[in-house]
Amino acid sequence: MKKTRTFISISIPDPVKSNLQSLFRYRERSPRQFRWVNPAQLHLTLKFMGDRTPAEIESIIAQLELTCRHYAPFTLALDQLGGFPNLKYPRVLWVGLKGEVEYLTQIATAIDQALEQQGFERETKPFRPHLTICRINGKQGITPVIEELKRVHLPSNPFTVNGIQVMKSELRPQGAIHTPLKYIPLPTTAR
Repeated sequence: MKKTRTFISISIPDPVKSNLQSLFRYRERSPRQFRWVNPAQLHLTLKFMGDRTPAEIESIIAQLELTCRHYAPFTLALDQLGGFPNLKYPRVLWVGLKGEVEYLTQIATAIDQALEQQGFERETKPFRPHLTICRINGKQGITPVIEELKRVHLPSNPFTVNGIQVMKSELRPQGAIHTPLKYIPLPTTAR
């Protein structure tokens, strides 16, 4: 049976993606070990589910619908540039989020717990909301670009999160292509 690479995420509105263009303009000037994410594919991952069968995806969707009915829309905004494992020698560059991050963390934890009860593996690392913008292979020549990126001012216009998505991810040589499988709205009556 064919499996689909799947994850649970929050989509990022186009105006917020536009606010990140000040970072993405460094794509052309950065060394080749910088692999930039396609801005159109930006999202906030809540949980990576891996390769799943159609039946497993239906189970994930059903559990999300049950869990999400207890959570209302909330507000986030862009924060600062960060890196994993650190910003001095990052393998991943990301933009953090601020706003109702504690509420977002509650939702991510509730989703993780609900899916664990369905037999899916629980996350081992603490949830750290971020938007991945770039992956970096190697350390040579990256410091000047990192220093420039750290000086970029990001507008922090708030945006409302109205729902959660189950996404399909297809890995391709030019980068991953993400396609929504199911959108689950957050009810305005939940709080």
